[in-house]
Amino acid sequence: MMSRKRILVFAAKDVGARLVRHLVENFAEDEYRFIVGEPGADGIAQYLASKGQNFSLYSDAAVEGLHAVPDAHFDWLLNLWGNHIFRLPLLAKVKRSLNIHPAYLPYGRGRDPVVWAIRREHTAGASLHEIAPQIDAGAVWARKVTEYELPCRGQDLYARVIRDCGDLFEEAWPQLRDGILIAVPQEGNWPTNRRKDLLQDRVIDVDADAAAREVVLKLMAHDFADQYSALVKLDGTFFKATIRLEPTGEG
Repeated sequence: MMSRKRILVFAAKDVGARLVRHLVENFAEDEYRFIVGEPGADGIAQYLASKGQNFSLYSDAAVEGLHAVPDAHFDWLLNLWGNHIFRLPLLAKVKRSLNIHPAYLPYGRGRDPVVWAIRREHTAGASLHEIAPQIDAGAVWARKVTEYELPCRGQDLYARVIRDCGDLFEEAWPQLRDGILIAVPQEGNWPTNRRKDLLQDRVIDVDADAAAREVVLKLMAHDFADQYSALVKLDGTFFKATIRLEPTGEG
């Protein structure tokens, strides 16, 4: 293992909590500065305090304080599910950077990549990539395919992708830390998804779309016992299909 590293870590949520523990317990020789954000800040902060680690809760002041350190002061910036948007002045403080993204880049840049993996029937997975000014466009350090077959619910695939994100970091970090892996630029002009895209896509407007109305009515009309239930043929296999509509109070 190479010399001691200075590592700046932004962490939040379950993945961040898992990987903060992994770093502290398996790479204790390194010098860390943790910025802990929501959700999950209390649990991560309590753990770091119990280990005597240097940390701050995420705030504008905590981020501004980082600008006082010299350029290239940190060997690594690790964004472990933190929600900070990194700009060039802060990136200048680090020699290398890494973000975890729940997609098999270059597919699924931006928000909600698991949804778009299913909607567009492309590869799902996890990626470790350099942080760049453009969203999720940095060169890729490592990536991992999350296998799935249709039919597959978004929430089920998401849980598997999140697990693979943690696994991929734990597998790749020793070689990344020691400078063995080289980041590979992404290829292709792939779209970057935003939350508004998901909010629009999730609406099936049967008032305006005759084809969608036909499908929804068919599912409702054939919602009977097994031998009379609606069937969906997908890739040559038949699946029983049901539908449940509940008012939301919207619209």
